[in-house]
Amino acid sequence: MCHYCGCREIPLIKEFIAEHESVTALAGCVYAYGRMRDVSGAPKAATTAPRTPRA
Repeated sequence: MCHYCGCREIPLIKEFIAEHESVTALAGCVYAYGRMRDVSGAPKAATTAPRTPRA
């Protein structure tokens, strides 16, 4: 959406834009969190560390 035509002052559009910006921000957080974790929930650094062979 543009910032100069005044459409953001229309209540329905203003509400829609606010919701869209919130969802976009949350999606970014979820994406960043997912990149730091593997499926088990353990931090990736812990899962990619060298492992000691079992005797």
